[in-house]
Amino acid sequence: LRVNVLGTSSPLFSAPPTSLVLQGDQSVELAVRYAPAAVGDDLALLNVAWGDPGTTVFSRSTLELRGRANQSGVAVDVFPPLGSQHDVLLVLDDSNSMTPVVPTMHAQLPRLLTQLQQAQVDFHLAVVDATVINFGELRAATTGEKVLTPQTPNVAQRFGELTRFTGLLDWESCSAPVLRALSMPLVGDPATNAGFRRPGVPLSVVCVIDQTDFDAWFAREVLGTIGPALRWNVVSTFSQTPGCNLGTGEPGHNLTDATGGRRHELCASDWSPLLDAVAGSGKLRVADVAASVDYYHDCLG
Repeated sequence: LRVNVLGTSSPLFSAPPTSLVLQGDQSVELAVRYAPAAVGDDLALLNVAWGDPGTTVFSRSTLELRGRANQSGVAVDVFPPLGSQHDVLLVLDDSNSMTPVVPTMHAQLPRLLTQLQQAQVDFHLAVVDATVINFGELRAATTGEKVLTPQTPNVAQRFGELTRFTGLLDWESCSAPVLRALSMPLVGDPATNAGFRRPGVPLSVVCVIDQTDFDAWFAREVLGTIGPALRWNVVSTFSQTPGCNLGTGEPGHNLTDATGGRRHELCASDWSPLLDAVAGSGKLRVADVAASVDYYHDCLG
């Protein structure tokens, strides 16, 4: 992974432009100089860009910097550890055509929760239907929880309830439910989605779907709503996998290519490459969206 340090948003904080190549779980320390102009607190953003080594397309992210100066002349700059918080929204296709892949989905999705727990991430985890039915509203567990956190009692059981499959829904879409779930009024409504999204916290949206996202013209609005630090991943039917005759989608690659995201085969028995990447993406304060896409080429130009 290549990470380029681009500078800060305030002249009170300075970080020399730096280009780093990280291997696996490698971490590095960045030196940021804080030169306060007066006693008190100061805030700024550290701007970074990241992508695969050799790529010409980078995603951008920001880290919060806080400085406090006192009368003694001692200045301290503090920023939260990378990956300390992460909001994850699952968008699941609950239509009858998904029936053949349900056993795999139920076997693979718990890995996402496990990886978040093992990384000791302060997560918010929620699920919404990839459909215009219950349009954008978060699912609720049998005990009423809509947003799972590390403190949720019996969180694995609640997660299983939120990812249940009925086969009753239709008119599948990813971009439209995501846009509505993360926009007003739902995102601020205590009866529906309030309490999920935290300002400044990395966001991942993971959609599992076997159909073309026919509402693809919402792509620009989704990008604008979530922000520029977006990595778009796709879990869908990309190849003629033997025995995999799900859906009719012909996913495009515009958003995954533009944001350095991942594409993963829906009929694969192991989804860990994508799920592990999503669970770890909070370390870069990025957003992941997995969707079935088709007409995004026209939308994005």
